[in-house]
Amino acid sequence: MEEKAAQTIRRLIDLFWDGKVLGTLLLQWSKANSEFFIRCRGIAYCISMLYEDDFAWDTIMTEWPLMSHHSRTVNNGWKSRAADFQPVLASWFDHPVPSSISLAEMGLTRVDLLAGKATNARSYLSPYQADFFNITVMMNNGLFHLITSNVLSLVQLPANTLQMRGKPPTDCYRGTCRMRQTK
Repeated sequence: MEEKAAQTIRRLIDLFWDGKVLGTLLLQWSKANSEFFIRCRGIAYCISMLYEDDFAWDTIMTEWPLMSHHSRTVNNGWKSRAADFQPVLASWFDHPVPSSISLAEMGLTRVDLLAGKATNARSYLSPYQADFFNITVMMNNGLFHLITSNVLSLVQLPANTLQMRGKPPTDCYRGTCRMRQTK
């Protein structure tokens, strides 16, 4: 399943990325350079998940957020500000699917943590309306295990875990890192 996900992400990048904008497919396979924030940050989220299983994604994982939309904000509150599409305000409401802001924050936070960058503590938003965003806040606030290992099966790890490659094997949680026992 991971290989199919990797093929899909590679294909999306090959087809729609021009080095600056992740374009949109229009009728009859024509492409528009209208970039919607959720697409770029959604790709960052997917790449960070692929990285946990395959270290070969390291370079693109750390470069992707820098290549697409240079700030952490959603175009100053806009989901899209494309020339060929009316401006659309970004929403924080997560139900029934993650909002573009929540998905963007999740992708960027996962990339930062997996790349070893510091994250800032955040405040939670309303339950039910911002549940996906609140998972990101948990990550920022140190409530996820950051496991450093060679490669463990994700089935062996707690649900609130991110996995990095490296040595020594450690488990960092709430600002405290402990050496992991290896078998």
